[in-house]
Amino acid sequence: VSVSRFLITSTGALYILDVQMEDGLYNYRCMTRHRYTGETRQSNSARLIVSDPSNSAPHILDGFERREVMASHRVELPCKSGHPAPKYRWLKDNRPLEPD
Repeated sequence: VSVSRFLITSTGALYILDVQMEDGLYNYRCMTRHRYTGETRQSNSARLIVSDPSNSAPHILDGFERREVMASHRVELPCKSGHPAPKYRWLKDNRPLEPD
């Protein structure tokens, strides 16, 4: 049984497992369709920059100033990338959040 390396979450995020160098050769874009009206929209295309993970400095995965989320829903705020995996912490109004 073949397992896909591409996973789409219930919130529409795309996860690519075990990224390969050739994954950087393709364009990726998100397309949404309104459930009732059928209206579709597409994001701009994006390309992956695949690098050798042997010693890469940490960097922010998704720079953001604001995220919109509906009350009572979850939101994911991605943070870290690097090899070896960096240590990280989150601040809320400049106060540390405790991981739980």
